[in-house]
Amino acid sequence: MKRGFLNTSRAKRLIEEAYAPRSPPEPSRQTKTSSPPSSRRTQDGGSEAAATQDAMDVDQTAVKDTSSNTEGRIVAVSQVRSNADKATPPSQADSREDVNGTSAKAEQHPEVNDVKGKGAGAVDMEDNHIKATMLHPLRNTTIPPRPPPRRPGWGRDPKEDFFHLVPPSFGGPHRKRTVFRIWPRDPKGKSLKPLTNNTSGTLSPDGYAWAATLYDLYCVDSVPEVPDAASIMTGSALCEAMEELGELDAAAAEIEWSKSEGKPRVLGVANTEEVIRCIDMRKQDNEQDDNGDEDDGDKEDHDGEDGVPPPPTIPVTSPFHPNHCPKPFVPFSNPLSIILQECIPLYLLPQTLHVHDPFCLLPARERPFLDTSWTSRPDIIRTYNLKLSESVCRVVEGARVKAEELEEFKARTLIILRYQRTKEQLKNHEPVIEVPLPPYQRRITKVEESHLYVSPVAKVGEGHHSIVYKGEWELPREMFMKTRICPLCFKESADKEIQRLKDTGRWQKLTRAVAWDLKGFTGRQPTEAELDEVKDPSNLARDGEIIAREVTCFVPPNIAPAQVVEFLDEKDVWNTLMKDRSVNAMHLQFTQDDEDEPAKDSHVTSIRINPPFSYESQKSCTHEKQIFPSPVPRTTKFTVVAKLSLEDDPHLAREASNYQRFPEHFFHHYNGYTIINQFHTIVPVSAIVPQFYGYYVPKKDKEGNPDQPSYLSPILLLEHCGKPIEPKKLSIEDQEECASMLLRFQRAGWLHESVAPRNFLVQLGKPTEFPPVRDNNPETSFRLIDFGRSRKYETEREKRREVKEVLKMFER
Repeated sequence: MKRGFLNTSRAKRLIEEAYAPRSPPEPSRQTKTSSPPSSRRTQDGGSEAAATQDAMDVDQTAVKDTSSNTEGRIVAVSQVRSNADKATPPSQADSREDVNGTSAKAEQHPEVNDVKGKGAGAVDMEDNHIKATMLHPLRNTTIPPRPPPRRPGWGRDPKEDFFHLVPPSFGGPHRKRTVFRIWPRDPKGKSLKPLTNNTSGTLSPDGYAWAATLYDLYCVDSVPEVPDAASIMTGSALCEAMEELGELDAAAAEIEWSKSEGKPRVLGVANTEEVIRCIDMRKQDNEQDDNGDEDDGDKEDHDGEDGVPPPPTIPVTSPFHPNHCPKPFVPFSNPLSIILQECIPLYLLPQTLHVHDPFCLLPARERPFLDTSWTSRPDIIRTYNLKLSESVCRVVEGARVKAEELEEFKARTLIILRYQRTKEQLKNHEPVIEVPLPPYQRRITKVEESHLYVSPVAKVGEGHHSIVYKGEWELPREMFMKTRICPLCFKESADKEIQRLKDTGRWQKLTRAVAWDLKGFTGRQPTEAELDEVKDPSNLARDGEIIAREVTCFVPPNIAPAQVVEFLDEKDVWNTLMKDRSVNAMHLQFTQDDEDEPAKDSHVTSIRINPPFSYESQKSCTHEKQIFPSPVPRTTKFTVVAKLSLEDDPHLAREASNYQRFPEHFFHHYNGYTIINQFHTIVPVSAIVPQFYGYYVPKKDKEGNPDQPSYLSPILLLEHCGKPIEPKKLSIEDQEECASMLLRFQRAGWLHESVAPRNFLVQLGKPTEFPPVRDNNPETSFRLIDFGRSRKYETEREKRREVKEVLKMFER
């Protein structure tokens, strides 16, 4: 009996269709030649191929496109066709095709085209290399330059879509992932076989061969004298192999392209801060529309006994106090819910969890309910505490100390924005202006409390060991929202400050002190004493903070202060400064506009002004009120999964312990693709497991409460990742991606020990994309769950057993 979805007839049929030869061109357009035609693919799906076929179909030893570089980025990548690539013209080869669609050329090497009975075009893996037959690989293709990566959490740039789409002639758009490029070889080159174990190239965090895009995967002749049997390898691995063999000329363009590939990077889920702002704006619009429909009776429904009373121990200063909530909160009544998908550091997990459980679900017993509306019962609040293992607690405390040191380091750094002058300012010989930013607003490094709401209307499922609910988790907004200086207030304040200095006559003193006159900079460098006489102390010094260092940023006139601060965080500038505490100054050039001002601006003195600042969250900012006319709460509600354990069952505690032991890359989404050896497939490097949001146990009541049940389940908070898969409804590629989750899980030394369709979840849309993008392009994403039995494996036999189980699960 054949096992595995790659052995099925449907898999064979789809692979044959994906790798089937293209239709031959019309006889009247064919030229007499012994070399195969080359096609130039464009983003429009290959419409240019037929038009350029005559021009490119010439008999020559090599055809090479022109490569050029712009700002260090490749604009065009060329491929070389050598004598070894010459073959029978497609018009002749296609005419010898039999009724089953197998070419005569493939019949000469049936062992290549049908590896282990897997069908035409099937693959077999040896280490990180796949043997395959590529009938018509894509060659001589002009490829646009690699676009710069976007900021983490802002999705994929539309310019990158070209590099992640399969050309129509190779199965696209129905096929998501395949190999369609060929790596040219020297016909007299050496075999790659002796190098396969030493040329792994760039590896993914799981240890598999990694490629940034589909255009970084190649079909290559392992032995140039045997062109029919080929291997699939990544560009980085081939680049290492060619350098070791000294074969650099045949694929010079491919080597240059591979060197620009980069390394695997964390993509980050859709920016939570931006999602919260979008939801807030939609709520503001809905509230304005509903204001006319509200009456006094509706307001009374939220008061008195039917309301949701806050815990009596919450102080007014807490963000959870009802004074900070514009409207009474009724759980599970807001359709604009946010699914929390961001990875929260363990040191930021709330220490205390107040669970609102009016339906008494925490004892984890099945109960019928006639009325499941939240206001139908009085609220019952149970207090839980975060529980982590001792070893993890030590790591968490160390991470918190480092975070506090970083925040203190930022607070003692003065950031100065030195603006480039505009054309008008240059024409008027106006001096260079620099503005020191206000003190850095320290972010929290410890969260004391949070609130969780559970209801029977949000039940997800029930198993032999647990019951799972969707819960609404209320967290402080400051965990996700940064304190930003309003850019409009900033510009208005700077203009007013300059005008004030001019009106008081101070501007003339400042310009003379920094050696500026009506004709511009005089060239004289003023002394420090002269500058100190006219300069006001910065806001940082005025507030009594000790300034340990300065970071001067040369920025364009239209940049916002928040962009500069975000840049410093993203480019790891702070850690660079912290490594060498002796450095007390740093200059960063953000842009260079040759038309406005040459680089000499960095060598002239400037006038420093200290305008007052307004943060977007302050009442003095009028611009933010135009976007959010109603006050926003200090907390945000997220949708998470709350997993409860049946009484006397140890699985939930073991699962929580395993989540704390999993390697970090299990939780992150990375760019690019990996070649999975065992399943002979190419899959994206997405997260393997849901995000872990803490394991909470009931707080012990010293006095003893007679109303408290004898058993309250511990709570495991996780990311909501969709619903269980139905294997027969998945495409072949989706089945491969699901199965690869288990292989990547095993690669880190783990056994799942509960392989079943219910433990593979699927959801529409990639977590790395914003919700509107997910709706327009609903790609599926998968996750592996339920690790109550998971453990470290001891023998390879245990791994093979689980692989057989997952293959049987997808058997058709």
